[in-house]
Amino acid sequence: MWSMWAVGIVAPWPLVSRFSKNLLFDGMLYDIILFLSYAIALGLITNGFIKFNLPQWIGFSLIVCGFLIMKLYS
Repeated sequence: MWSMWAVGIVAPWPLVSRFSKNLLFDGMLYDIILFLSYAIALGLITNGFIKFNLPQWIGFSLIVCGFLIMKLYS
């Protein structure tokens, strides 16, 4: 929790918006990093990947595929 709080307290978006050439990609990249870091932290800390059932794995896969499709068509 403390490491996520420390990362969350630093606001990178003022710098990103100032120097970025593609804000849509940077926003999507931030969302993907946030999503994957939460899922990986859940899996590592609570052994959550073992407890996932089939609908949760399907939802996880659909979200990842959605991010990929958004990247391809944006």
